[in-house]
Amino acid sequence: MWAIAQRFLLSDGSAPRPGAPLRPGVLRGGRHIGNLTRILERNRITPRRYTPQSLADALQRLIEAGKLRSPRYEELRDPLAHFAWTLRRLNELTEGETTLERIRREDVERAEKRRQAALQELPTPEEQAAAYEAAQAFFASTRRLRKPIARERRTDVVELVTAVLGRGIRLYDAPAATQELVGDLTAMHKQLTADGWQLITGDAALIWTRDSEQAVEVTLSPALPHTVTAVTSQLDPGTPLAVVVDLIHERHATRGN
Repeated sequence: MWAIAQRFLLSDGSAPRPGAPLRPGVLRGGRHIGNLTRILERNRITPRRYTPQSLADALQRLIEAGKLRSPRYEELRDPLAHFAWTLRRLNELTEGETTLERIRREDVERAEKRRQAALQELPTPEEQAAAYEAAQAFFASTRRLRKPIARERRTDVVELVTAVLGRGIRLYDAPAATQELVGDLTAMHKQLTADGWQLITGDAALIWTRDSEQAVEVTLSPALPHTVTAVTSQLDPGTPLAVVVDLIHERHATRGN
């Protein structure tokens, strides 16, 4: 309202501060702002159809087309009355939607087209079901290919450490050489069990078997610090597991063995 009054030189001074009470005579000629409100409502000048600038543009187009004359001097003495006549002529000469209404309608139509295009790109229920089945099949095959982790592996490690150190001896109390031996044996044990081997412990001996076909046996000296007195392996020489077993012998075997 105030923007239109100022845009068309109808206001008497600046617009009031927000929340300040309206005073009579805020329009030129001592008119109250309510007069402008009634004129705008009567001629369907609403924020839905016009902004102050689009209203000025519409009036200018009518003047340039010769459908609306410029005001005469005597008409400028009552600018509000002339403005009311101008809006009445605009309303009579305007057919269909205004420029602002057309722009907003086209914006809505473009948004709807974008929404429809996005919906078309979404997979159909059949495609979603096929993708779900493919994902389920993929994860199922992955689970089958993944080697199972033996639940007793942690128990096996404890059993291995106890067999090397003896009961009641903590690893950090053992000699450094024995701690290194336990570390290497544990690393070898994990590789063997990951390949399906099982550990059997005896007196000063660790034996790994698989399907009763092959065996890896490490014999230890009876007292701390432990050393490896013998390593027996039926693994094919040069295989990764055979290399690990040979490393135990090289690093921890008693000299002469």
